Amino acid sequence: MADSHAARIIAQPLNRPDSNGNVALEPLDFDDAVAISSGEYTAEFSTVGAALRGLTFQEKDLVAPFPRGMKAPLTAGQFLAPWPSRVTDGRYVHDSEAFQLPITDEERHAALHGFVRSFVWDVAEHTESSVIFHLDTPAQPGYPWPIEYTVRWDLSARSGLACTFTVVNHGEARVPFAWGFHSYLIAQGAPLDETIVTLPVSTNVPLDPQRSVPAGPVQSSDVVMPGLSSGVPMRGVWQDHTYGGVSLGADGCVHARLTQQEDPQTGVELWAGSWARWLQVFTASPEHGSGFPGLGRVLAVEPESAHGDAFRSGEDLLYVTPHDELQFTFGIRALGEGSASHAEK
Repeated sequence: MADSHAARIIAQPLNRPDSNGNVALEPLDFDDAVAISSGEYTAEFSTVGAALRGLTFQEKDLVAPFPRGMKAPLTAGQFLAPWPSRVTDGRYVHDSEAFQLPITDEERHAALHGFVRSFVWDVAEHTESSVIFHLDTPAQPGYPWPIEYTVRWDLSARSGLACTFTVVNHGEARVPFAWGFHSYLIAQGAPLDETIVTLPVSTNVPLDPQRSVPAGPVQSSDVVMPGLSSGVPMRGVWQDHTYGGVSLGADGCVHARLTQQEDPQTGVELWAGSWARWLQVFTASPEHGSGFPGLGRVLAVEPESAHGDAFRSGEDLLYVTPHDELQFTFGIRALGEGSASHAEK
C-alpha cells in the first residue's frame, strides 16, 4: 500500500464549517490506516503525513480522532515541517538568497505549516506496538533541498505513545529548519469545558490579528491567561496564542497537561524534549467556524522549536548542515487510575 503511493501529494482539506460550525470531513481515495497497540493503549495513524489519527487508553480518547479514509481536519495529528506556523507572504532569505514558498493560507497570504504533512509516506516497518514511516523529499518550490524524514512511533503499555522524528540533509548546503507537532488533546473523553489545562510557560508573543504572525514585544503569559503554570479551567475559554518561557521538568522535558476538572489526577499529558521552545495553543470552536468534527470544542497544544515567521526573523531557527541530522522526540500518555503515572505515585 505505502509503496504504491510513495511521493504522492494530497491536498489539505478546506476545513469549511457546516451548519453547526464544525469543519466538514473530506475523503481520501485509498486506505491510509496503520494501527498499533500495547496493553490498554491503541493508536492509529494515517500514511498521509505519518499523522496520528487516534490514541486511546482503556478505550478513552487521549487525542481528537478522525475517521479512517478521511483527511486530517484542522491539521490534527500532523507534523509541521520544515517549518511550523506561517511564513508571511511565503518569502524569506537564506544565506543571502531570496526564496518564495507557495501560498497555502490564502486568507493570511502565508505559507502554512510546511509540506511534509501533505505527502503520502512509506511504511518502512510495522510491528504490533510500533511503526516506522519514511519519506524522501526532492527539491520543493521555495525549499530546494533534498531531505530525508523518518518517523518512529512506539507504543508502551507503561509509558504510552512516544515519537522520534529524524531529519537528514543529503544536500551540499546547510538548510533552514523548524519543527512542530499539531495535537488536539482529550482528557480521556471529558468535554473541553470540563477540563483544566496546565502549561509550563511564562511568556506570550502577541500575534497580529489579521495575519496571525508575531507582532509586538514578548509579554507575560499572565496578560492573556493568568495561572497557566498552575492550571486554568477551560470552560468558555478560546485560545489562539503563542507561549514561550518554557520550563523543563526534572527529566529535561516539557510537560503539558489537560485534566478532568472533577478528577484533576485523570487526563492526558504531552511531553516533549528540550527542543520545544514554544507551545502554540489553539481552541477549535464552532463559535469561530472551526469546530472539530463530532466534538466541537477541543484544544490543540502544539510543541514547536520556533514560532511563526522564524524563516524571516531567524529566531530559534535551526540549520541542518550537509550530511548531518536533527532529531526531535515527544510523546503522549494517560494520567490517572490504571496508568503508569498513577502507579508511580
